[in-house]
Amino acid sequence: MLQVFFNDLHALQSGWTFGTNSSEDLVATTHSHLLSGAFRPFSVLSAGQAPTTIHIHNCPALTMLPESLGQLAWITMLGLSECSMLAGLPESLGTLRALTALHIDNCFAITELPESLGQLAFLTTLCLTNCDRLTRLPDSLSALTTLVTLTLHQCTALTALPVLRGQLQKLLLPFCCALTAVPELHVVPALASLDLCCCELLTRLPESLGGLAMLRYLDLHTCRSLTRLPDSFGQLASLVGLRMFCCHALTQLPDSLGQLAALRRLEICLCPVLRGLPFSFVFLRDCFCDFSNNSQMVFPPRDVVARGPFAISAFAQTHRRMACILLLILAAGSCSLPPELWHAFRDDELDTTTVLDPEKDFEYRM
Repeated sequence: MLQVFFNDLHALQSGWTFGTNSSEDLVATTHSHLLSGAFRPFSVLSAGQAPTTIHIHNCPALTMLPESLGQLAWITMLGLSECSMLAGLPESLGTLRALTALHIDNCFAITELPESLGQLAFLTTLCLTNCDRLTRLPDSLSALTTLVTLTLHQCTALTALPVLRGQLQKLLLPFCCALTAVPELHVVPALASLDLCCCELLTRLPESLGGLAMLRYLDLHTCRSLTRLPDSFGQLASLVGLRMFCCHALTQLPDSLGQLAALRRLEICLCPVLRGLPFSFVFLRDCFCDFSNNSQMVFPPRDVVARGPFAISAFAQTHRRMACILLLILAAGSCSLPPELWHAFRDDELDTTTVLDPEKDFEYRM
């Protein structure tokens, strides 16, 4: 791997053509304090000798990369980090046909990526972190059918995404605070992880979410404007973990929630206007639940409560095991519980060890 650390580098000049001694002279005479150790300039490297990974790090005065970057046809990974004045990437980026991974971290001046990005036919990983002036991604992103992981972490000015296609398995968008919508997702059927943590302006999820038969983890932590989940939510047959903290506008959960047969961890906490659970919830099995601090939540479902004490008791007897577990969890979470529900159980049934079984718990991860 070739690493370049130039604290005072302003530009890799557009006249720097890889394959001539001009590049060696530029580096040797102007930047004698190279911090990365031995530097073999591209001017003396053939494609067979050249590094396949290039990382340009901590160049705070770097403002541009040359179009001749596209001549590095052999590189497979390009990393740019701590280049706070770098305004963009050249269109020649699209000629790096061997590139499989592009990482851009803490490049605060970048506002957009070139349309040629869609020409990177073998790109599997695209990761942008703390690019807080990035306002859009090119529409050509939809042409990256080999893309497996797309990470946009703390890109706080990004308002929308283009249509995504192909073999995408991880879509991680934490702290994209200006994002208002997620594109239709049925065209990425292999998606397994979706992280929308702290997407605070997101009001809804696409109805096509239910078509993601491979989705295992969904994080909606601090989606403060999210009002509801799509009706198709119960079709997520592979969903194992769901986290919803601080969803301050969420008022209800879909009736299809109980269809999530694979669900093993459900965390719905600090949702102050969530009023209750759907009746279908009692059909979940072997699922660790956390409903802490949902001050308005009522259990059993409201339609059962409305029919009076006998209906509540009958409900508890019919769904005895799940109701017993929920009773303990909801009570611990300061939720509203009718006294008839307590009376339906013997004291020896209300055993917290039946609720929090560490052997059935698992580490929640994206």
